[in-house]
Amino acid sequence: MSKFDLSISRNKDNTSKLMYNYYNTTISSSNVEINKVDSSMNYNVSISYPLNTPNALYPDSLGTFNANKIYISALLHNNIKQIPTNNTVGELIIEHNALTGSGKLYICILLNYNSNIVSDKNNVDDLIDVFTSDSKITQITLNNVIPTQQNAIVYTDNGNKIIVFVSPIYISSNSKNKIQNLSKQQIFNAYSSDYKVLPQTNISMAGNDEIYIDCSPTGASAEEIATYNVPINSEYTQDAGKLDFMKASIQLFQVIIFVVLIYFSVPFIYKIAVIDVIERLISDETKATRNITVDIILSFIAFIVFISIVCNAAKKEDYHQMLYGGYFILFCFLSIAIIGMNKMYGYFKYEWIHDKTIQYGKIFDDILLFFGQLGLFIFKGPGNTYMNIISIIVLYIITFIILVILRYGSKNISKNDFEYLIGIMAPIIIVGVSMTSLMNTTSASVIPVNTPL
Repeated sequence: MSKFDLSISRNKDNTSKLMYNYYNTTISSSNVEINKVDSSMNYNVSISYPLNTPNALYPDSLGTFNANKIYISALLHNNIKQIPTNNTVGELIIEHNALTGSGKLYICILLNYNSNIVSDKNNVDDLIDVFTSDSKITQITLNNVIPTQQNAIVYTDNGNKIIVFVSPIYISSNSKNKIQNLSKQQIFNAYSSDYKVLPQTNISMAGNDEIYIDCSPTGASAEEIATYNVPINSEYTQDAGKLDFMKASIQLFQVIIFVVLIYFSVPFIYKIAVIDVIERLISDETKATRNITVDIILSFIAFIVFISIVCNAAKKEDYHQMLYGGYFILFCFLSIAIIGMNKMYGYFKYEWIHDKTIQYGKIFDDILLFFGQLGLFIFKGPGNTYMNIISIIVLYIITFIILVILRYGSKNISKNDFEYLIGIMAPIIIVGVSMTSLMNTTSASVIPVNTPL
């Protein structure tokens, strides 16, 4: 293989400049794509950075690029004459889309491990953890781990710019073990005879005594301005106060809409899905008991869902999901209160709702009876026609085929999303088919509700 030579003076490029900025971003295992090549594999993950703050400027401030993907690959550039690769175990590749101009930009960084160099766990180690884990989410800031570069090699392949940093990032022994059997990413050719070498003075990270040009015409962000020394009575602080008031007002308005929607929609849905179904299918003497049974089961399901959301959020350290869990349990409590109030004031116009002769000791027996009847109905459907189980099987097969196409055909969903959807669609289809069939049932003879199974 031909080699890059950093010492050839005619290849020095003292005109072009590279400035990079890989600030904080969130990486999730659910977005990782695993590509298997024979007995090995490589990884990539999509990332999201704001378009108004480009991640790379090259060859000047008019050439702007935004990072959109990170690859972990086996070593591609083992062809730099002055750089030994005995300790190199992989390569980090950052893909960028052009914000101005055309073509892509790839920045390649060698990943080294040396037992003689003690390296604390860094953001690249965190990134490798996400790549090799089934469910992990973390924040990485590559600015913190990319070392000062003595040189960078620049060449073009199929209209794309490839920049190879010569100073590696050192990773931990644990990360080395995880990626030592990686395959090579087939994104671009690893060599071009028409290459240039950038000197150290022409390579910089934004913020290191450099002026970074933001392409956004709106000026600095609120987060940046908050770090400045701003006079208390300045125009900015007055506008910031107005902005905070507007944000608080919008959040309050959202809460009001949330409560109003619950107030009007929950009783209506509960009446159609629970009260009216009980009225049609259950005999007079057991309607009130069955209503309590259904309420207990719905409350238990809501509790299980809440615990699942919170535990999953805690495992992933996802505080947004934790917030969703809080919203969910608030929705449940408000729904229970509103349904109870509507029962008290006669919104559900059936006399059995106010039955005071309920034998609470029989609730447990009715719960067992309910599940037996439910299982029978899911399997046989109305009139013992077996239409429910046939519909469930057909819909699940169609769903499975669509998910397989999305995963292995178009590759629009990740492995974790595929496995999650395969599992979650089964109960969704079962509940959906059964509820549709149940609400369309008009005969009380569908299931012998008063006779034990």
